[in-house]
Amino acid sequence: MSGTYYQPGSRRASRVNELFAAIAHRYDRINNLQSFGMHHRWKRRVVALAGVGSGSRVLDVCCGTGDISELLAATGART
Repeated sequence: MSGTYYQPGSRRASRVNELFAAIAHRYDRINNLQSFGMHHRWKRRVVALAGVGSGSRVLDVCCGTGDISELLAATGART
């Protein structure tokens, strides 16, 4: 796999796109495995540090699978 996706030069961007398209449907599971589940704690910490709450407006653009938006919405933020 490393030889397929990690290309130098002009093909690199398209290969990276292909890689993410291939894993998108299982990204959260892969994240769980690679971080030993710690990404849940990190994301909760991001939400706590953001200091948003009920009535706050939050825009989540191109930030992954939307799980942080779900956590923010649980605080009462409007996403």
